[in-house]
Amino acid sequence: PAGLLPASLFDRAQSWTLPPDANMAVLESDAIGCRVAMIDADAFAPRVVFWSADDLPIQVIAGEGEVAGAGAIELVVDHDGRGRYEASEELVFAPGEAREPTGVCAMQDDAERVDWGDHVPVGNLRVQAVVPGVDGCTAIDLVAITGDHGERMYLCTPPLELPFAVGDAVQVRREYASSSESVVITQLGDDLQPAQPLAELWVSRGAEAPALPGLELSVVPVYGCEWASDPCGAAVRGVSVVLGGPGYDAAQLSIGVATTSGSSEGDTWTVTLAHGQERAVLDDECSVGPDGLGYDIEMVAVHHGAQE
Repeated sequence: PAGLLPASLFDRAQSWTLPPDANMAVLESDAIGCRVAMIDADAFAPRVVFWSADDLPIQVIAGEGEVAGAGAIELVVDHDGRGRYEASEELVFAPGEAREPTGVCAMQDDAERVDWGDHVPVGNLRVQAVVPGVDGCTAIDLVAITGDHGERMYLCTPPLELPFAVGDAVQVRREYASSSESVVITQLGDDLQPAQPLAELWVSRGAEAPALPGLELSVVPVYGCEWASDPCGAAVRGVSVVLGGPGYDAAQLSIGVATTSGSSEGDTWTVTLAHGQERAVLDDECSVGPDGLGYDIEMVAVHHGAQE
């Protein structure tokens, strides 16, 4: 595990001079949960040390200073001047570097994530203009159904064919689940009800797969992908999404590849996974995406209803 914790994740170093038989607390005695520190000393190799408040043996070391307790480590200098750490094997790890993943396990580019800018106008609106940008973001100009007040929104997604065109009436809304959020654009008919057949765009991101109507989505690890450290120090591994549902063909999504699944009723979903990772270590001041540990899922989906 130490290979997934680069030095950049640790706080500023503190140093002490310890005389023989003295001991010193590396962490405050009231520290709770799982904690980790990097320690180094003259004649000692650097080590990454894990402490947990749960079920660690007590090791008593005779000396002066802090009273030794759970998770104690003894620094011993051999007769030849080399230092060693006396502690349980589960506690002390040699730091190292994780291998750079390649192929389907390669680090995912944050530039490929979905986005919808700072402002999303909601309600029943008419599409006045659609302007694709060279950066992968599309500007969509929208005006009120009755009136000339206009607003612009942006959608940044993998390449896709929008299910609406200039002049169409659409409903724009925000959808929120327990750990994800989506922008949904639905084409409307002349009566300002969802058009038949249905044509709808979903752009989603969060710590879980979105709840797409009629589909069942499951997040699964990508076979053969191990944990690796990204430029922000986060420990990540690639994940994929398996889609299916009653009457739908099952399919597994790959990053950046549009996958179409049809139902026995004639509905079709075309889904593209823009970003899919699981994160076990996170620097939320540097990393993009959800603030917590766990899944980091972003996708875009186009739903076409069955012809009546």
